[in-house]
Amino acid sequence: MCGLVALVSPRPIESAILDRMRDRIAHRGPDGFGSWIGTAGTGHVGLGHRRLAILDLRATANQPMFTSDNSCAIVYNGEIYNFAELREEMAQNGVQFHTTCDTEVLLQAYQTWGTECVSRLNGMFAFAIWDRRSRQLFVVRDRFGEKPLFYASLDSGGIAFASEMKALFAHPEIEATLDHEQVERYAGGASLDLSEGTLFRMVRRVPAATAMIVNASGKIERQWRYWTPKFEGTRPYNRTQAVEQFRSLLEKSVELRLRSDVPLGACLSGGLDSSALVGFTAKNSENGRYPGKTYSIRFDGDPDISEGHFIDLVNQHSGGDPRPLSVDPMRLIEECQLLHWHHEEPNVSASTYLEWCLMRLVRQSGDIVVLNGQGADELLGGYQYYFQMAQFDWLKQGRYAHAAKETLMWAWKLKREAAKYENGSRRIGFSVAELANWGVRQWREGLDPDEPARPGVPSSKGGNTFRHLLAHGLQYSVLPEQLNSADRNAMAFGVEARFPFLDYNFVDWCIGLPDDALLHNGWHKHILRSATKDYLPKQIRWRVDKIGFAAPFDVWMRGPLKNWCRERLFEGPITKLKAYDRAKMTGMWNDLQDGLAPRHWDLWRWIGLNEWLLLSEGGLWKTYSPSLRSASGNLSAKAV
Repeated sequence: MCGLVALVSPRPIESAILDRMRDRIAHRGPDGFGSWIGTAGTGHVGLGHRRLAILDLRATANQPMFTSDNSCAIVYNGEIYNFAELREEMAQNGVQFHTTCDTEVLLQAYQTWGTECVSRLNGMFAFAIWDRRSRQLFVVRDRFGEKPLFYASLDSGGIAFASEMKALFAHPEIEATLDHEQVERYAGGASLDLSEGTLFRMVRRVPAATAMIVNASGKIERQWRYWTPKFEGTRPYNRTQAVEQFRSLLEKSVELRLRSDVPLGACLSGGLDSSALVGFTAKNSENGRYPGKTYSIRFDGDPDISEGHFIDLVNQHSGGDPRPLSVDPMRLIEECQLLHWHHEEPNVSASTYLEWCLMRLVRQSGDIVVLNGQGADELLGGYQYYFQMAQFDWLKQGRYAHAAKETLMWAWKLKREAAKYENGSRRIGFSVAELANWGVRQWREGLDPDEPARPGVPSSKGGNTFRHLLAHGLQYSVLPEQLNSADRNAMAFGVEARFPFLDYNFVDWCIGLPDDALLHNGWHKHILRSATKDYLPKQIRWRVDKIGFAAPFDVWMRGPLKNWCRERLFEGPITKLKAYDRAKMTGMWNDLQDGLAPRHWDLWRWIGLNEWLLLSEGGLWKTYSPSLRSASGNLSAKAV
């Protein structure tokens, strides 16, 4: 887990510029750094790297790393989890290794199999390999985009790549000019484009599952998608056999992601996904107990959203060493601008700050790597709104009795659990439990929502809305947002987050499951609940009231954060946007203050956008360095 910079230019590359770009992302790699500049005929190449040491902590594993004949050089961010298996395969064919790190395995894999090596990699990665023989830069990003990678063309010719946009802005030819059309689209309610576009005019994102060939002049000669999930069709399904295979594949994924030469812990929310990872790890350890720390956010003083009871159950069952955290809302005021500087894009949810605080705790507690349960909801249909899509499909398919049965069972579970809380509506959404609320209305109106075709996303037509939304969320919307947030929060504190539910072998198998394996008898993620029988308490496996990773922001925005939030909503650069509607904003704000509707999600979108725009107004994308952080956590506009 690191940060990289790569430049290819027809003009000589200045070492001072390369180093400045590299060190703008020093937070991604506090354990080491290196740079190299070479020539390629009439062209020039520069590679820079900041290292977070995870495997083989010796200096011999630093980057840029070169082959023994100096024909290839690599800078790389991420982990190749199956590096040991690849190393053994290549060693049997005579390849010699001088380190025990995955970087050398990746470099040798390229020498052995060329660009086809990407199909063999199981991991999260973004890397650039300079091949002196072909005078080409080979650039790759992992299948799900777990690791970020951006690029920009230079006015003088050539191209620059970097793990974060702020590293690109350290180059004098790359301006942090906003794309005002895209900013207005976002302000108007559109999602961020996390496939290729950014909110900066000069910067593009390397798409997930994409490889590129860049020539010595800095021109992209070829770009291709090397992996696409196949959501079309399902295979024959035997529930008992499927549960066993599901469990085996997930256990293998967890096992691979426990490979580390530094301390490793786990995030634990008390929900099914993170608890499953802790349970699998504990069950397969030598003494059947979880061997490390678990990290959790707790709001024990707010029982309507508290997950403390479930967190305690998992820790008691697995033997984890708990590290709880109670978040101070006033600290959010101090750190919100710094948070957005690290994220480089407006935060769509205030819950991002909870993860930020949790990653700081991980680092302070001595762990460098953490397991994380993200990806399961997008893969297995875990969010409640997916049930709405399934309702629609059942009706379109003529499965009326099935739709009624599943809806009644779902509704009964939700209402039973909501009765346990003083204000159950803060915890549980009820609209999806009513068949007529969404499915019947869409069915009667004859609507069949579909977006322009994207790779790996099947059509929603013919009662296939559920799978369409699963595929889209996994690749283009919900999961990319979460992975972007997870990477930036973790790397801000020099922590590596790993996601076992995103092992591509596991994913490829899961997307072949029929819908009934995921939604069954009023339960979502049914196969995961069944597969964790020997790993988790029943109260965790069959709970229905899991709240999202959320803080009591509705309470905070009526209390300690009220004045700050009001200022962010009614003053500042957002008020100059065409999409800004003061009357509508006032109405949402008053509703929140009166407790009439939980509008904090809608309002935070504007607060986050305002914080992000303030960074641009202050010119901080070009000038700020973390070493200039003030005692309060705010950013300084002093040039570097």
